[in-house]
Amino acid sequence: MIFAQDDWQLGPKITLNLGLRYELDSTFDDADNLAPRLGVAWVPDERTSVRASWGIFYDNYRFGVAQAVPELGGFNGRTIVELNYPRLAADAFRVARGSLAEFAALSGDPFVVHRMFGVPLDAVVTRDNVAQLTGLSPDAFLAQLNGVLGTSGQSFLPIDFSPFTGFLRQDLSGALQDEIRVDRPVETPFNRTLSLSVERDIWRGWRAGATYVHRSIENILGLRLTNLSPESRLAGTPITTDGGPLLRTYGPWYDGDYDALILSLDTGLQGRYQATASYTFADATDNLLNSNLALGLATQGAGSVPTDSLDLEFDRGHSDFSVRHAFVASGYVELPLSLLVSGILRATSGVYFSAAGPPIDYDGDGIRSRRPADTRRNEFRGPATAELDLRVEKAWPLAEGRRVGLLVDVFNVTNARNPLLIDNAFLGAEAGPTFGETRVPRPGRELQLGIQVGF
Repeated sequence: MIFAQDDWQLGPKITLNLGLRYELDSTFDDADNLAPRLGVAWVPDERTSVRASWGIFYDNYRFGVAQAVPELGGFNGRTIVELNYPRLAADAFRVARGSLAEFAALSGDPFVVHRMFGVPLDAVVTRDNVAQLTGLSPDAFLAQLNGVLGTSGQSFLPIDFSPFTGFLRQDLSGALQDEIRVDRPVETPFNRTLSLSVERDIWRGWRAGATYVHRSIENILGLRLTNLSPESRLAGTPITTDGGPLLRTYGPWYDGDYDALILSLDTGLQGRYQATASYTFADATDNLLNSNLALGLATQGAGSVPTDSLDLEFDRGHSDFSVRHAFVASGYVELPLSLLVSGILRATSGVYFSAAGPPIDYDGDGIRSRRPADTRRNEFRGPATAELDLRVEKAWPLAEGRRVGLLVDVFNVTNARNPLLIDNAFLGAEAGPTFGETRVPRPGRELQLGIQVGF
């Protein structure tokens, strides 16, 4: 890393700051990571300041993000995701595409495999007892069953016996080369940030401010299936451009934007009290469904690949955990009898979330999304939140500079029912009756007592 920076005084009221930073991270292939910085401060009078800044900021490589990427020094992870059928297709909990459960559903008889091989309807079938139940060796049983599936006119995953459970199973991860690879060249993530702010002393140390921030984020690191063929969308089954297994590739595929207006008020230290408050109006969007590199394959939420690897804009929406409105106030006051009362209030509009309905495979990669058709990622907004936490403290002096204090903390003073989990379920193509309501609330009012000793 190399940087240069200097200030220039352009008259008595204007200061110009220019800088240039160069960062090289050997993990990435980029070598042209020049990051210019510009700042201007204007003080029109003794009570007012105006500041503006712009810069390019490169992200430092984070080992935690790439812990599942062997090329970047992470572990060589492998995942086995399988559907087990202890009672063949009779008690399959999930009708996945290409599964034995789908074969039974298409036949209209959950016991169709039992009847084909004369297996009692209540029997549990394993590699060890299949010969006793059917008169066929395990290999012969599998050959006949796979033969029936292969001539059914549908596409089904191969069936064998699980080496882990002994039950009949289908390996859902068989079509995926479950080692995350790295796109080359790897572009370094960076953002361009612009900020404008005005601050003014309004009365006896009270200070008000307004700040606008715009951040454009490029080369956000994530995963996508790089060799998925567009033919997969029409076929409804994974087809690769190179004829090989699906490749999950880690690279700078995604981007986002953040805009915010921040209003603030600070009383400064006013003898026995001090308080500060801020309100933020923000809009954050990106097209990264999930930054987690978990190796699960069952859903996008665990699998980390986009909803549609053929159209990354399909996941463009409000950023996860973003809120449109946020108000935060904190402060303290010293009361008679040496009582110190402090608190913090945080109130926000609801967090954005996506709806969840019947599974849909939008791009034919074999991984189904729960996002209903004709809805956008994080399109909906949950209930607002408000939480007030207070502390009352009383201290008594002891000999030789020691002191002891009693603390009383009350969390969520108003016992507000703030959401932890939100009902996002669609029933068919429509929102459910309690859609958007709080399913599981955060903790209610809590009281905590403490003793503090100083020496």
